[in-house]
Amino acid sequence: MRATRLVAGGTHYYSPHVAGILRRGYPCTPHQRLVLQLLAQGKTYAEIANELGTTEGAVGGHLDRIALKVGSRKITDMVLYFWKNLRDARDEPSA
Repeated sequence: MRATRLVAGGTHYYSPHVAGILRRGYPCTPHQRLVLQLLAQGKTYAEIANELGTTEGAVGGHLDRIALKVGSRKITDMVLYFWKNLRDARDEPSA
């Protein structure tokens, strides 16, 4: 029932099994990783686009593809995915 409501609302739905395969099979590209890093730093789409020399629409496109890998369209889930799976010591916030 939840999947039907999501799809009817225009959202993609993947079963947990398929989402897991997508996450494992398609790691984030370096560019997607950079978009996630900037998002994790609290930057807006406009700020990310400006920093990367692209458009807000392109940033949204990157996040759409990242959402497939993460298995969620929620920004908080994407940022959590970044902190749990993609960051390294250089990404730590400075005190």
